[in-house]
Amino acid sequence: MKFLLKISSIFTILRALKNLPPSEFWGRSNAKIYAFAVRLLWNYAQINDRLGITKLPEPEMGNPYPVMWEGRLISQDLANTSLELNWLVEQLKDASVSSVVEIGAGYGRMAYAFISFLKNEYHIVDIEPTRSISEKYLSSLGLAVQYGFPREADLAISISTFPEMTKKAQDNYIAKITESCKYVYFKQWTAWFNAFVPPLSWKPIKKEICPVQTNFTQAVFKIIV
Repeated sequence: MKFLLKISSIFTILRALKNLPPSEFWGRSNAKIYAFAVRLLWNYAQINDRLGITKLPEPEMGNPYPVMWEGRLISQDLANTSLELNWLVEQLKDASVSSVVEIGAGYGRMAYAFISFLKNEYHIVDIEPTRSISEKYLSSLGLAVQYGFPREADLAISISTFPEMTKKAQDNYIAKITESCKYVYFKQWTAWFNAFVPPLSWKPIKKEICPVQTNFTQAVFKIIV
């Protein structure tokens, strides 16, 4: 919130405060604070959206909390996806990426944006019940996704998943990525990232603290074999 308030104009802040929704499930103040924060985040994502991710409609499957902005349904998930994907594409602007594998895709927010705008072949590696949730979500949108780690992929993605794994599982995925992929995008808790030692073949392209989620670090690596 400190970051969003700092970079938002007074005009944007006043617009974001208008017609804040009540909620059946949250306390009134919590619902209003959440909607206000999502609107500021969405505005920031729109300003930095060179790819047009924020033009995607917010799917209503799953009954997302109804935050409205400029006459449309918005969400923090699609805003964060836009920020992540725009940053990633900027770092990989000279690379050819046609196939992606995401480790721990959640319900499929990143896959939704990637396939809709970049038309990539997309693979998801996940555990149940999340795998079935993403499969149902993405198929309802008419998006084709493959499940399981591919033999080869141009890019591997992991967003806030490695800190949840055992050391053995982490090592296993790092070995698979190193063997099969050309680039890696990590967005993980900074406390975990600070202790992470990437393989020697992972050459950093860029690494930084995330501007909005300041407890997270994001980085792109190129794998040299």
